Amino acid sequence: MLNRLILILFIGLVYGDNDKITNPLLNELHAYADSLSLEIPLGSNVYIADHTDFGGFSSYFGGFVADQLFNHLSANDDFTILDRNPVQIILDQQNLQALDIMNERVAEMFMDVVSAEIVVFGTITEFANKININSKVVSLNDLEIISTAKYSIKKTKGIASLVADVYTKIKQDEEKLIKEKQEIYLSIENQNKKLNADLEKFKNEKLSIIKREYDIRVKNLELEEEKIIKSFSLDYQDIIKELINQKSQNSDLYSSELTKELFSLETEFKEKKAELASLKKKREQISTLDADIESLHEEIDKVSGKLSILKMGMTAEDVTQIMGPRFNYDGRCGNFGKYVLVFTNNTLIKACKIGEIYTQFGEYAVVNDCEDCDDMEVKNLLKY
Repeated sequence: MLNRLILILFIGLVYGDNDKITNPLLNELHAYADSLSLEIPLGSNVYIADHTDFGGFSSYFGGFVADQLFNHLSANDDFTILDRNPVQIILDQQNLQALDIMNERVAEMFMDVVSAEIVVFGTITEFANKININSKVVSLNDLEIISTAKYSIKKTKGIASLVADVYTKIKQDEEKLIKEKQEIYLSIENQNKKLNADLEKFKNEKLSIIKREYDIRVKNLELEEEKIIKSFSLDYQDIIKELINQKSQNSDLYSSELTKELFSLETEFKEKKAELASLKKKREQISTLDADIESLHEEIDKVSGKLSILKMGMTAEDVTQIMGPRFNYDGRCGNFGKYVLVFTNNTLIKACKIGEIYTQFGEYAVVNDCEDCDDMEVKNLLKY
C-alpha cells in the first residue's frame, strides 16, 4: 500500500497540471485509454488491474499504466471505474505481486471486495524502439474474454526518458519504503509483546485470586466437616469419621455391629452428607477455571492479532474479508471475540474492547455493546 501511495505522489510531481498537455507519455496513455473505453460494456462496474510482464509479475511501470488508465477513464460516464486500493491492500497483506484474473476464486474476490463486473488486465512489453500494451476485457460472471485492445508507443528519446524517470524514482524510494515497513512490523511486534506480557500478568493475577479462593473454600469445607462431626455426641464422633471415610471410598463394607449402631443416625447423616457432596462439587468446579482462563487467553491472542490489521474507513465487506466467519455484523454493529466495532453508513469508524471501564457523566461505566463503544469517552482502538 505504501508503494502505491508513493507512486501516486510521484505521478503528481512528475506529471503535474502544467505538463499534462506537453507530456508525450501521458498523451499516448490517454489516447490508449480512449480506444480501450470503446471495448468496455456500457453501464458496467470496471476494475483496472496492474498490467504485468509475460511472466505474470507486476512492475512499477505496469502499475503506473494501470493508474493512468484509471485516472483517465474515471471521467467517462458510460461505466463506473472502481477504486483500486481495496484489492491492492489484499495483495500487500498476502505479499502477492499479481492475481490470476481467470481463476474462479480470484474472480469471486473481485466481485465481493469491489463489486466488479468487468476486469481489464494485460501485459506490457518493452522493446528497444517501442512499448507494446495488450489489454483484455473479461466478464467475471462467466470468465469470458469479451474484447481485447492493443497499443504501441514509439519509444522516442523523450518517452524513453520519462519511462526511465518512473523506474528511477520508485527505485530510490524502495529502500525507504522497506525501512518504513520494517519499522511498522517492529512496532506491531512490540505491541504484541506488551499485549502478551499484559495478558500473562492478568492470567497470573486471576490464578492467584482463584488459588486463594480455592484454599479458603477448602479450609471452610474442612471446618464445616469438623463442625458436622462435632454436632454428634462424643460416643458417635469416631463412628461418623469412619462412616465419612468409608463413604468417600464408595465402600459398602460395614460391620453388622456398626450398621446397627448407625441405623438410627442414617437419615440425619444422609442430609449432611448431601451438603458435603454439594460443597465438594463446587470445589471441583473451581478447579476447572484454570483451563477456562487458558482457553480465553488463546482466544484473545487470535483476535488481537487481527485487530491490528483493521483501519478506520474500511467497509464491512473489508472487515469480513479480513476477520472471516467469526465476524458478526448487523448493519451498524459488528463483533468478534471480546471486541465490538461501530460502523456508520457501512464504514468502520471505531473499535472497543468489551469490559473496558470509562467515565460517563462523572461516573464509571463499562463497555458492553456498540452504544457504549460509540461514547466519545471510550478509547478508539483503530488507527487511520
